[in-house]
Amino acid sequence: MRKLKGDIDTSPLWFPNGTTPYSNLRQMYGLAQCTRDLDGTECTKCTNNYLSQLETLFPNNSGDVIKG
Repeated sequence: MRKLKGDIDTSPLWFPNGTTPYSNLRQMYGLAQCTRDLDGTECTKCTNNYLSQLETLFPNNSGDVIKG
């Protein structure tokens, strides 16, 4: 998710996604999205807030979803 956070406000649809290796046989997928009513600063602030919550709620980084 940290890789995606810098791409949110520059992505044409504000909808970046990506993958990263999780183990020899698995990929971890990530997706982030901001709504069009937020400007780049608000989107970044919101994303940083949720990322800090993800790290606390899901410390093993193997799966998580937060909508807000």
